[in-house]
Amino acid sequence: MGLREGLLRRPSIRKHSAVIFFAAIMNTSLFTPDELEKYAAILTWALLHIRKKPFRKHEYVQVRFDADALPLAEETAAHLLDKNLEPVLRLMPTPRVERDYYLMTNTRRLGRIVPGEEDFIRNLGGTISLFAPADLNHMQSVPTERLNIARRNRAFLSQISRERETRGLYTWTLCMWPTQALAANAGMSIMEYAAHIRKACFLDQPDPVECWRKTMKEARRIAARLTALGNSSLHVESENTDMRFNIGECRKWVGISGRNIPSFEIYVSPDWRTVEGTYQATLPSCLGGNMVRNARLTFKNGRLAAIEASEGQDFARVQSAVDKGAGQVGEFALVDRRFSRIDRFMSCTLYDENHGGPYGSMHIALGQSYSNTFAGDPQKFDANAYGFSNSSLHWDIISTENRRVTAVLPSGKRRVIYDNGEFLL
Repeated sequence: MGLREGLLRRPSIRKHSAVIFFAAIMNTSLFTPDELEKYAAILTWALLHIRKKPFRKHEYVQVRFDADALPLAEETAAHLLDKNLEPVLRLMPTPRVERDYYLMTNTRRLGRIVPGEEDFIRNLGGTISLFAPADLNHMQSVPTERLNIARRNRAFLSQISRERETRGLYTWTLCMWPTQALAANAGMSIMEYAAHIRKACFLDQPDPVECWRKTMKEARRIAARLTALGNSSLHVESENTDMRFNIGECRKWVGISGRNIPSFEIYVSPDWRTVEGTYQATLPSCLGGNMVRNARLTFKNGRLAAIEASEGQDFARVQSAVDKGAGQVGEFALVDRRFSRIDRFMSCTLYDENHGGPYGSMHIALGQSYSNTFAGDPQKFDANAYGFSNSSLHWDIISTENRRVTAVLPSGKRRVIYDNGEFLL
């Protein structure tokens, strides 16, 4: 029996197909037409708001979507057309197609670039991604090295996008659509899951865009005060985390921007060379179709020295070694409990990294830094000189423990900037 025949005969494939069919039926009742219109309006507003330079008339905007998110993709396309932009809808691979590709494709062809794709990226003004995963574990049978080969082969496309973003010619935003897989892994029904999305994105409010504007204004006020602290050294303490690092020269903290919907984090890309200590995740994370639980990381001299996990440990170790920058901290973020409307595990990084709850949350990311936290002239940005991490990986690792963050200012003065889930600024 060949590989293709074996895949087709697996019971999981038949079961998965039934789940997709059921989800497709449910899609029409997850949100009202009014809520769907609000969701698309938020995404369109966010994309237009984020980009440094205004969109030109008829610029191309990519709408990437999983099959279940088709209703939102259609509504979003209509909103883009209304703004005189050209939506390009692209259906993302289904779980089976994605898994089969990595299992069945010749190694030399993994991550192969379709003719015209590079030119498309070079002329793309923005991307809206609508994630609706139908399966959270479909990639577990795929050897991690095959994932990494494809990621490395396509890394230059991401670099093109980052360069265009730095010049103000490209931007992106993303959101989630509820699925049975997400709901089940979070211990909810799909209707309950949709209700949490509705709440988190302000879809239950008369004017959700205005809600985002107000939240953004307050977050930017806090981000500005954090930036004013300069190249401080931070000490992060919780029950199972004890780590120190320098913010770095020429840095700025970034508040809620519309980059992700929802987003309540305030973040910076620290100088990875200064990171020391231990960090403990409390929420699971799904990366590349694999679950990692209870990850514990140890850093020495700025680099990841050890990583342990109760589930997905081997996968996590391979991912954190995919390239030179994958074992470096590319992001540090804090969420104020007063902002976030997310109060439970959602089995989705976008939501879990913005967890509010009784103590807010924090997360670090292994791998790629965010160049938008560079405070200098973008044309003079030098990642290596300033300690920004460069990697094909960006893996957010989340903790919801009660924590205290103390800044040692350049003057030597110590100041608690975050405690009990709130910024103290």
